[in-house]
Amino acid sequence: MNSPEPATIPAPETESLTIPKVVIETGNRAPTAFGLDLRMDPVTGQLRQLACPRTGQVIVRYEAGAEVELNGRALDLRLVGREESPAEAVAWMRARVACAYGASASLLIRRTITLGGMPNRSGPPQSAHIRYEVRRAPNPETCDESDAIWRPDIEAPLFLETLTVPAAPCRWYGDRTCIRAPAIGGSGPREHVSLEDGPLSEALPYLQSDFRTAFPGQSTVNGAMYYERDSENFVWVLARRPHQGGRLEYGPQRHAYRFDWFRPLALQDEVMTPPVSFFWGRGLGEADAVLARQFDLYEEPPEWWYRTAWFWLHPLMQPGGSFETARRGAQTLMEQCGVRGFGLLAHDIPWSGGDIDVGSPRPSPSAGGADGLRRLVESIRSAGGHTFIWMSRTGHRAEDPAVRAAWALRGVDGRPIRIYPRRGNGVRLDVVNPGDPSFQEYLMEWIEYYVRQIGIDGIFWDSGFQPLPPDFGEKPYLANPGQTGPRMAECYERLYRFGRSLSRDFFMWAEGVSVDIPMNGFAVDQRDQEAGQLWMQRLAHAGPRRLVWRSCWAHDLASGFPFISPPNDVRLPATPAAYEQIALDPMNRWTCEIVRERGVRNAVGLGAGKSLLDEFVALSPGASGVARISAPRARGERLKHLHDGRVVVGRRADGDVIFEGLTSGAWVMF
Repeated sequence: MNSPEPATIPAPETESLTIPKVVIETGNRAPTAFGLDLRMDPVTGQLRQLACPRTGQVIVRYEAGAEVELNGRALDLRLVGREESPAEAVAWMRARVACAYGASASLLIRRTITLGGMPNRSGPPQSAHIRYEVRRAPNPETCDESDAIWRPDIEAPLFLETLTVPAAPCRWYGDRTCIRAPAIGGSGPREHVSLEDGPLSEALPYLQSDFRTAFPGQSTVNGAMYYERDSENFVWVLARRPHQGGRLEYGPQRHAYRFDWFRPLALQDEVMTPPVSFFWGRGLGEADAVLARQFDLYEEPPEWWYRTAWFWLHPLMQPGGSFETARRGAQTLMEQCGVRGFGLLAHDIPWSGGDIDVGSPRPSPSAGGADGLRRLVESIRSAGGHTFIWMSRTGHRAEDPAVRAAWALRGVDGRPIRIYPRRGNGVRLDVVNPGDPSFQEYLMEWIEYYVRQIGIDGIFWDSGFQPLPPDFGEKPYLANPGQTGPRMAECYERLYRFGRSLSRDFFMWAEGVSVDIPMNGFAVDQRDQEAGQLWMQRLAHAGPRRLVWRSCWAHDLASGFPFISPPNDVRLPATPAAYEQIALDPMNRWTCEIVRERGVRNAVGLGAGKSLLDEFVALSPGASGVARISAPRARGERLKHLHDGRVVVGRRADGDVIFEGLTSGAWVMF
């Protein structure tokens, strides 16, 4: 049937607002050749299905329902125009928002679906990207939805809190649907931090918390993968680098993005949602590769990194600790063990605070101040070592004279967000808006100080990706409160570029894992996150860049970021004997030697706490059991323990070699 004549809409003469008059065929297919099988409702314009004509794979299928929700309220859409080309399909829809009798607001919605892998399109093959442009247009003279005795409706005020898209019920693979939703790294309950991977019904209870669903934030990627185990058909649904924050809404038949704005929508105002991207394919190995390719802002660390074994110095968390005791301890570990990388927790912690209470980023005066820290770092650098320092972009104590009250995130009442991480001692931290240019400059000054004056190489960001609420304070650098969360990525990117301008060895890594932040490393350091550790082992070499992360396992060569055991000196006596005992550990010495001689860029994971590097198999303290080595990597059918001489004979299975009864330590294959 023919579509109704599109209404005449007074609007600026711009291409984005031109609505073509098109024909919609009875079979719900447009006469032009969009590259995907696109089906939509001929009356409402609702997207009903996307499928790949080349493979026959259904990418997504929606039941009849509201595709767009405004402030949590379903919009009744009417299709008024449609246009397609091989690379792009555009639909124009109109919605009336009834506000009172005879008073309403009219919305013109342009939905654009862009197909990746096409000429002049930057998206990769087997991907599609949907965005919605919403403009408030004048109310039309004719409106079937209104029974007022005058035409048109008078214009009512409209406040845009949230837009939720695509909001209609989705079917995926029916009862066979599985989901993979990663939010790994950091610490917290399963509802906050985990890799949920399994039947949808089993995973959904852990995907409902505000912390877990807020984006950008703790989630590794703003979305999830849906797949069917038997066929291994999959589709990743993602919102990459969104310019508006919000919440992910998971349900038995729901995967929707609720984007935040919190702003008035006046006549002719127009907003655009971040794109929602679909990546599809077959094979769970390919699914891992698709996700690994999303780490496009990640940069591999400098080459020396792969030949460095690490230890973290915490002099402020040791009885009698100081920068001088840390210097002597580092010297022992370098000379007697071969450690060449050191983390430093060195900032000023008030006596009334705890480990993350930032009195000031300055070197702790009680530990020896700037001179003491400089001597510590110089002794490490003179031995060919490298260092990073702990920093925070999230919370800062208000009594620091350099901290500005304007940095804090605030509600409409002006009250700042405050965290009491140590409730027993009354310390409070004000949560900072990372988009504040003066706050970014404050951090840049400290980065320049540590790199140029102290000699530090890099930065570790504590609680790297915790989500933030909208900032309702008067912030001139925000177009609307919903931009608060995305400014975290902007802040990190500015700091990273600045650090690299200071030193080619500069690096940044953070607690957590995110595809949308420029980092050189991540942290997945909870033992109860075994699924996340194994997934990182798979991702490490699946994309164009080798991913590295701080593992919860010591001697973890596969992580690309190996620490000795113990990984730090928290609560250890600040005495020479304590560091000598660590240095004399044979597995620590072997780790430092093999890392220095071979490098760990090519190391791969064999399971929790198990690594393979060339002919060597390393099992971390506490790891044991079975190691399966694929046929291309197997260099023999026997393993010999390098420290106790025990030999384990493997068995062949489908060309692979399986070794059983392994214990912690270093093994050589022959």
